[in-house]
Amino acid sequence: MLLKLQTTNYVHFRQQAVKHVHRLPVVYRASSRRPVICLTADQTENMLIPLPDPIPPPHLDRQSFASTINVPAVRVPKQRCNELMRKFKGFTLDRPKLRCIVEDAGNDAMRLLLLEEGVDVQQGLTQELRDLIQSEGWQSLTYALPLDYSHLNAEQVLKRLLPAGVDAPASFETVGHIIHLNLREEQLPHKYLIGEVLLDKNPHVRTVVNKVGAIQNEFRVFTMELLAGEPHTEAEVVQHGTRFRLDFAQVYWNSRLEQEHTRLVNTHFQRGDAVADIMAGIGPFAIPAAQKGCTVYANDLNPDSTRYLALNARLNRVTGGVHVFNMDGRAFVRLLCSTPGGQAEEVLKARQEAAAQAGSLAQAADAAPAPAQPAAAAGA
Repeated sequence: MLLKLQTTNYVHFRQQAVKHVHRLPVVYRASSRRPVICLTADQTENMLIPLPDPIPPPHLDRQSFASTINVPAVRVPKQRCNELMRKFKGFTLDRPKLRCIVEDAGNDAMRLLLLEEGVDVQQGLTQELRDLIQSEGWQSLTYALPLDYSHLNAEQVLKRLLPAGVDAPASFETVGHIIHLNLREEQLPHKYLIGEVLLDKNPHVRTVVNKVGAIQNEFRVFTMELLAGEPHTEAEVVQHGTRFRLDFAQVYWNSRLEQEHTRLVNTHFQRGDAVADIMAGIGPFAIPAAQKGCTVYANDLNPDSTRYLALNARLNRVTGGVHVFNMDGRAFVRLLCSTPGGQAEEVLKARQEAAAQAGSLAQAADAAPAPAQPAAAAGA
């Protein structure tokens, strides 16, 4: 929840807040002069369930993926390979970690130009390419191409490993080096197998986790289980040039909100604005707003979130624009509203003036002489 403060009020708000510092424990320092204001130093419990030992079956047998496929090929001169790769573009072999040019055994002057499986050299190529092959007298043949586990992507591997009726995960969230899954019930018996394949096929990933149950705590973090890789959940994410460091097992983070964060900051915040972020998390709104020249008062109930919020202010060099609080949101709002010159004071003053005015009118009415009663009718 975001609030824009009147520029005449936020200095008073800061002065009011600083009065609490001597009573509150400091959990992190955004700079040597600016402590994080914190109501509690309690840490969230570890929300990561480690890998079982041993890992239950099924297990991944990478050797079982060794196979051979037959692909069409054309024997071409070695010195013309680059030229012919361009001419045959769209027909050449296009698979991860495989080249479309291979050596021709026993003939160093020639190479084999591999085409996609199913291409008919006699009928499937353009007329221009068929005429070129015929005029140069190049030979077409079938080449036995060896394949192994490394040549397949995660979807291809899981399609072969998972039983009928169980699909590979269609999508997942990536948070730095972490893949975050939300597996369906039918996928759970194969969760460690899925995690190991995703770890293999995503070189930048070191940790694969799966969400366990729903969010049921006040910090909006969920229990997760480690499926593969390292039990390290501290990651760094870069969004539009802004760095965010976080512990995914201890704080709330949703990568899908990146565009919404950017839209709000770009359309609603201007340099010189004062902004109060009541549930700031690790700073996806607060840090970009400070980068834009706003003064931000950022609060979150989770002490781990405020610790990373202060760290992210340092990483992005905006410590002077971000003031971090670790309070209950209602207490933060009360602090905000009780600020001298703040809205609550103005409302109270207006109510007191209205009440005083109403009281004056009532007193004036009481002091006024009673109106004369009409004379009774004769003979009544």
